[in-house]
Amino acid sequence: MGVEGLPSPKPLTEKIDIYSLGNIFYRLITGYDPWMEYLNENGGIDEDRQHQLEKGKLQGMAPVLPAEAEQTKNVALIGIRNVMKKCFRLNPEERPPAGEILKELEGRIEYIVEN
Repeated sequence: MGVEGLPSPKPLTEKIDIYSLGNIFYRLITGYDPWMEYLNENGGIDEDRQHQLEKGKLQGMAPVLPAEAEQTKNVALIGIRNVMKKCFRLNPEERPPAGEILKELEGRIEYIVEN
């Protein structure tokens, strides 16, 4: 189902799950919902805000990271942040497969354990 006034989305693939994984990584890094500015005072989302959010996502909008997450020197957080940004790529075909994400994060874990 498309958003009114916008073209119908392409068929859903596993790449939508990769985008959702980006939301999880955002939450791990920041501690809050990546789209919290769209939530109302009850933690829900009204129809107008939902439309704005969906339109923004279709146009390539990604959540903005706080400065401390962008400037961190923590190797683990840098790895998660970099993978998260790949998950939010506008073109689903440019989003990494799950196996690539796993390899990248495993490399960070190995670095942390060794140091």
